[in-house]
Amino acid sequence: NALTRFLAGYFTGFYPHCPFTHSPTFKLEACSPELCLAMMTVGAQDRFETTSARQLFHFSKALLFDSQQRRMGSNGDQSSSERSTSSFEPIDQLGCLLCLAQFATWQSDASLRTEACILQSLLSQSLRLSGLDEASEGTEGCSWEKWTQEESARRTKFFAFCFLGIQNIANDTPPSVLCDEINLKLPCSCPEWTAPDAVTWNLLRQSTPNEQGLFRDTLDALLSADYRSTHGNSPVANYVLIHGLLQIIVSTRRSISGTLNALRRWTSCWQQTPESNLEPLDPNGPLPFKSSALLSLAYVRNCSGVSKSRSIFSWAPTEIAESLQTSLKVDRKWSSLLSAYHATNFLATLVNLGVQYFKHNQAVLWSIEATLCGLESCVFLEKWLYHVQGTRQECPLTGSSSLSHPQLPFG
Repeated sequence: NALTRFLAGYFTGFYPHCPFTHSPTFKLEACSPELCLAMMTVGAQDRFETTSARQLFHFSKALLFDSQQRRMGSNGDQSSSERSTSSFEPIDQLGCLLCLAQFATWQSDASLRTEACILQSLLSQSLRLSGLDEASEGTEGCSWEKWTQEESARRTKFFAFCFLGIQNIANDTPPSVLCDEINLKLPCSCPEWTAPDAVTWNLLRQSTPNEQGLFRDTLDALLSADYRSTHGNSPVANYVLIHGLLQIIVSTRRSISGTLNALRRWTSCWQQTPESNLEPLDPNGPLPFKSSALLSLAYVRNCSGVSKSRSIFSWAPTEIAESLQTSLKVDRKWSSLLSAYHATNFLATLVNLGVQYFKHNQAVLWSIEATLCGLESCVFLEKWLYHVQGTRQECPLTGSSSLSHPQLPFG
């Protein structure tokens, strides 16, 4: 009963934020034992059964390391034909590492956070070894079963990339995996992914003839002045693309005007996606909301630097608050006004939900990414408002510098 409860916790709690397991074809007996236990680890955490989650974490990690050692020992004796029959085994390993790292990273227990660093390193290695390049041809003639394996593998790789990206942002460290290394097709639409059977999937494929583009090509197009959007991306595609733009903004510091235009183009794609909304509890999942949170963070990071001393992992509120006071610099430029506007829109979501309601349901409503985005948005907005107040004599607010000005769209 407990394991069934934890598996249900995985699909109701973790899965909506990280949908890489194809639920219509999921079979527990087809998964590796370490992946099953890793899924139950995050499921137990979702059900607030922390002791069980930690036990499952250690069991899964032990099995994972043991299987890795056995695989390394047998590689020399295994023929290439035998290896080809288990081409999706590395994806099980990648999914297992992703679940375990997700669980361990944000624990207050220092020993678990130490293990999380090891798991993140293994995750980046496993991600590269899993293969980050694929051809752009269509899927005509592909069976539903094969397509679900390929799409699930693709999503696992993308969510591993996004998870590592948010860790790099939180820790102010260089990217673990660069955008330029990834040349995978963007994830499919929601109806295709959730199709319950092959017949429904085939009908959906016939009605949506456009294949998703390659990640790297689409990201380059967003940064190009010649970009033309013909249709919206899927929610998962929008999510991984905003992660890609964030990496470019944080690590390369391209010209502000160039990245601002890219963010506007991304927003246009987000708005064309049928499932897009700003509701954390939308039936279609929280990814559109999380993407909008990352958009707010992208605007903040695009116009302000962040110091290396935010002390987030000190777990000391006073120390974190003091470090944040010196971490962001603001000005009265147009880019800062845009950032303040997006920060206000994002934080308004909490007000719309109700502050007390949010306070008592934070674990359900709020992801780690949204928390980090909310933190930096709050700090930036506070500094911007104080800066406006201190400079209003020499630079008074005008219609064009108001947060309610009509020239300030969502994107």
